[in-house]
Amino acid sequence: MKRSSTEGFVTTKGAKIYYKIMGDGDPVVVVHGGPGFDHMHMLPISLLADSYKLVFFDQRASGRSTGKVDRHSINAKRFVDDLEKIRNSLGLGKIHILGHSWGAMLSLLYSITYPDRLRTMVLLAPSASFEHLDQYSINIQKRTSKEDREAIQKMEQSSRFKKRDPRAVQEYYRVAVKPFFHDNAYVYEMDLSFGKRTAKNQSRISELLIESLGEFNIHSRLSRITCPVLVVHGESDPLPKKAPTSVHRNIPQSEFLVLRNTGHFMFVEALDKLLDSIRGFFEKTTPN
Repeated sequence: MKRSSTEGFVTTKGAKIYYKIMGDGDPVVVVHGGPGFDHMHMLPISLLADSYKLVFFDQRASGRSTGKVDRHSINAKRFVDDLEKIRNSLGLGKIHILGHSWGAMLSLLYSITYPDRLRTMVLLAPSASFEHLDQYSINIQKRTSKEDREAIQKMEQSSRFKKRDPRAVQEYYRVAVKPFFHDNAYVYEMDLSFGKRTAKNQSRISELLIESLGEFNIHSRLSRITCPVLVVHGESDPLPKKAPTSVHRNIPQSEFLVLRNTGHFMFVEALDKLLDSIRGFFEKTTPN
C-alpha cells in the first residue's frame, strides 16, 4: 500500500535539503547511508509510519537535495548542521534518529554535538572509527566472486559508467553490493534507482566526507550520549562485529542486537525482525 506523504525543502547553508514526511506521532528522522546515496533505498523503514512520524531526507548534493560538491560544502560538520537545521525548521522538537552505515556515523556525530535533542537513537551497522576499515574491505573482496569482480571491472571501464549514467551506476551497484548480504538474492529487492544527481555525485561525495573525517575515532566521546540507544548488527555483515560492539560498549544507555542470517542491509533482508525490534525498543524507552 502506498503511503501518503508530505514533501518539501529546508534551506540550509549553501543547499536546499529535500525531505519527505510519512505518518504521525513521535518524529523519527531516518539518516541514509552511502556516503552519497539518497533516501530511496531506506523506504522499507516507512512501515513504521503507522505509529510514528517518519522524516526521510536526501543529504546535500544527492537525490533531490542541492549543494556544491566541494570541500567547503561536503564535510562532516556541514552534514551535522544540515540535520539540526531539518529538526529545527520542521519544528520536530526532540527526535528519534535511525541511521544506517554512514548514516549511523553521521547520527553519532550529531548526537555528541546535540545530545539534548534526542529521545532515542537506533544505529544500524554503525562504526565510531576507521580502525576496522581494512578488514571490512578484505571481507568484501573475499565475498566477491571472480565473475562479479570481472563484471565490476568491465562496468567501471564503460563509457556509460564514466559519464555517470544513472542506469549504468545502478547496474554497477547491483553487483557491487552483493557481498553485503547474507543471501545475495535479496540484492534484487533493494531499491537502487539512482537519480541523475546521486549518480553523478556519489563517488566524489564519499571521497570528500571520508577526507573530512581524517583519522576518525570518536569512541572516547560517545559517553556524551545520554539517550537510550539500540545498536543493531547483521550477523553476516562484512563490517567486523567489533565495530558496532565498540559503539555499544562506549554508550552508557545502549542495547546490542544481532540479527541472524542477515547482512549489512538488514532493512531489506530482515525487515520484519528489524521493525519488531525497533518498535519494542521505542515502546520500552519512550512510554506514553
